[in-house]
Amino acid sequence: MPPFRLQIVEPNHVDAAYRQSFVTRTCVQTWEEYLGGIEGITFTHALKKNIAHRLQMAEFEAALILQHKIIRTETNNQRGTLLETVLRFKIHYFCILSNSILEGIGSCIARKPLLRKLHTSEWQNALAHKANISKQRITAITSIRDKIHLDRINKDSVSQFNQLSYDDCFVPTYDTFKEVMTAMNADWPANCVLNETIPNGGEVFSALASAQASVNHAFGV
Repeated sequence: MPPFRLQIVEPNHVDAAYRQSFVTRTCVQTWEEYLGGIEGITFTHALKKNIAHRLQMAEFEAALILQHKIIRTETNNQRGTLLETVLRFKIHYFCILSNSILEGIGSCIARKPLLRKLHTSEWQNALAHKANISKQRITAITSIRDKIHLDRINKDSVSQFNQLSYDDCFVPTYDTFKEVMTAMNADWPANCVLNETIPNGGEVFSALASAQASVNHAFGV
């Protein structure tokens, strides 16, 4: 018998859906087709493939975060599917991924016909113009991304870890990301978890029920 700490014991508090294999339903090829549907942008093969993989991972991370929020809401915060620390890092990763995707698309727009490294404001301006959205919305989620990086913390900084929460970090990033992507191509893949209407923590979470079908679909339920 292996030591107890190495034995596999199925936790009782984990939702049944989590006991099944996680499946990201939107394949990379589908995301490549979605990106190809954005008018006026010609991606290189490498860039399109890279962004498509990031979109697949962003959808998976969003499904994990939303599933946790759904279970927490349904059980009056008595149960969940992620440890709090894991949830925080899932939120961090989603925000970094989302910003990376927008940066890649915005840089593709702004770089033509330029062939040089762009300043952050250049790709943000190009993306804001393309999506007809306020640049401040985009800079706001880039600012969230910047707070996650440890090189921005100095001796006078207050710990950002607990401040980068579902309400303050995930919701604004998710909403802005969805709005920008929808403006460029509203033909989202079927049952995509990145195209939901989600409330913030100050609202009634009944609206999350509408996201449940997509989350279940992402988990292959």
